[in-house]
Amino acid sequence: MRLRHAALRALILALFLAGGCDGEGPVDAGPPDDAGGPPPDTGVAMDAGDVDAGPGRDGGDDACAGDGDCGAGEACLRAVCVATCGADLSGWDALLEAGLTPTRNLCLPASVRATRGAMVYDVVQGADGATTTFAIRRWTVDDPTPATVATVRVDEPAGDPWGGATPFLGGYLALSDDASLGPSDGEALFGYTVFAGGNVPGEVLRVDLATGDVVRYDAPGNFGAAWLGADFLVDGLAFGGVDAGQGLYGYDASEARAVHVGSGLGSFSGSVLATSDYVLAGGFESSPILFAVARADVADALSTQTPIDLSAVGAAPVGPSIASSFWDPSEALVATADYMGPLRVWTRTWSGGALTLAGERTIATDSTVFGSVHAVADRRLLLGHADGVLVVTED
Repeated sequence: MRLRHAALRALILALFLAGGCDGEGPVDAGPPDDAGGPPPDTGVAMDAGDVDAGPGRDGGDDACAGDGDCGAGEACLRAVCVATCGADLSGWDALLEAGLTPTRNLCLPASVRATRGAMVYDVVQGADGATTTFAIRRWTVDDPTPATVATVRVDEPAGDPWGGATPFLGGYLALSDDASLGPSDGEALFGYTVFAGGNVPGEVLRVDLATGDVVRYDAPGNFGAAWLGADFLVDGLAFGGVDAGQGLYGYDASEARAVHVGSGLGSFSGSVLATSDYVLAGGFESSPILFAVARADVADALSTQTPIDLSAVGAAPVGPSIASSFWDPSEALVATADYMGPLRVWTRTWSGGALTLAGERTIATDSTVFGSVHAVADRRLLLGHADGVLVVTED
């Protein structure tokens, strides 16, 4: 086990793929250059209670020809006055896809986000002395006042096993997939890891969105998670005491047990998403590895405790090769943010046991500025940046 984990310890630095330079959203940078260095500073560690939503212009009567037409703390972006959130917005117009019209720039920095209808959930990382805190919050674009659902406190175990290293948040926030749920119902999954020399301890945190109750699962090297009804999947090194090396794991709710679900994802962690028809799982070796597998096959592996070789049971998506770190900004899209490259989305279609990606769009040309995209109600998109989210509409 020690040799395997030592050989794979470099993969945890692939977790900077999940951080992006805006501190959120998965970003693929290929294999790490220095397995001995610390994870990068995402720049978004903050106290969850210290939030400024900014002026929150709606773009209706805020037409402008230049910054001089806007108020204090605002800039003119595509003929609309928006809050600057303390940043220089002068280059933003050139980065954004044509046809995107800003409506608001909300000064709500966070490490990860997810949306359900008009509701936005995010997680912010902070500190209380030597304790790391993760706060999951919810808010809407029209009422961007975050309400904290739950706060999780993480302390280094006795004996200094982390050597003073600090936990850092993974690049995912998965909301339970029951379509009948209201925007404030169901559960959420997110996780953290610690780069502690040859070990990569971490946890997946399961939060009840109605009560704020939290269940914690041991999950070294976790990189992604996705719901399968009441069950869920985790992409990582190990999960819940089951240690089969890098691969896909699951939690069987009916039996309250952790299960090794699948292998074949290489040595480096990747993302995972699940739909009613299929599961898309990622990993990395010398290049990105992605396999789309029928949901029924994954569910069967979980219930029977019989791992499957994803490379044999599944197939790579048809279409362009994309990064092994990805997320689903809406039900029909998959997105990636290439390190020092573009933020892109594709439509995804499952037919005849194959997943096809098509219709590539470049939402922004520089993921170090805009590192994530999520859809909300009324054809609006949230573009994540280091200081919050830019709300845009599509022509």
